[in-house]
Amino acid sequence: AYAAAKLAWRDVETLSELAACAAAKGEDFGPTDIAKMCWALVKLDFVDEAPEFWKAMEAVVQRKVHSAKFVDLSMIAWAFGTAELGGKAMYSAMSSTAMSILQELTPQCLANIALAFAKMGISDPELFEAISRRALASVPDFADFDVVNLCWALARADKVNFELFELFATHTVRSGFVKRYSAQMASQMAWSYAVSRVAHQPLFDDLADFIARHASVFETQYVANCAWSYAAADMRHDSAFGALARECKGGSLWRFRPDEFCAVCWAFAKIRWKDDELFRDMVQVASNRLSEFDGQGLVNMLSSLVGLCTDRRRGTVEEAPDDAEEPAASRPG
Repeated sequence: AYAAAKLAWRDVETLSELAACAAAKGEDFGPTDIAKMCWALVKLDFVDEAPEFWKAMEAVVQRKVHSAKFVDLSMIAWAFGTAELGGKAMYSAMSSTAMSILQELTPQCLANIALAFAKMGISDPELFEAISRRALASVPDFADFDVVNLCWALARADKVNFELFELFATHTVRSGFVKRYSAQMASQMAWSYAVSRVAHQPLFDDLADFIARHASVFETQYVANCAWSYAAADMRHDSAFGALARECKGGSLWRFRPDEFCAVCWAFAKIRWKDDELFRDMVQVASNRLSEFDGQGLVNMLSSLVGLCTDRRRGTVEEAPDDAEEPAASRPG
């Protein structure tokens, strides 16, 4: 299975047989065997097809993870977190192991473990605090994806260490990480800092430059999250918002989910953006999709549009109306 994943060879019949065999012989597996098998099946997107395997591995992890090496623990956490599987007992066992080998955990391990717990919504304040302490001591060793993943995990778990976020932002800017980002990474980083209310100007400047250059390849989720993030952080970058606005016009808004559409409307109203074409597109889409919004979403969207309409008539754009609550942007995956 591990070799197949390395070769990106996804043969369903072979993987099914391997998963069935592993489920039957799970008690014979050591932590490294568990780590490689779970990592491989997630890499090959073979999760829903093997429920018995994952059920068996969860039980084996709970019993054997205490003897895992740091790399095995990292792979196991990444696999179960990415697949969004596992119960509290298993994650408690992983937490105990992580705490016992904390000084051995590399930046990637710290990020993977935090990411798994955050994705599963499992509260473990002691673990997150320990991960932040360990990260503070090794900031220069963090690669771009480790920074993004750990920031996202801490933000989602609402366990932000502000000193760490400031150091990560400075490290990201000085290392030129943003230039190597994917659209997803840029969206995650912007969201993490905006939702945590850490307005690091140089970081947002670099992200704005990335958005301005690459927004044309953003998925709708990333367009909405970036717009929401900059508005929520009170960071107005015309080049970034101009690029995001272009991706919302010409019929593109029809592709946005209701929560994404609400986030976009709120963001452009919040930052005082004037664009008649964008406003007309918003109104047209909203008027034909009213039934798709829940109560609060409907209030947010309509209040933002009313504010934009009123301010267009005045010739200026003001803050979004008081009755438009700040919508929670969808969490980028």
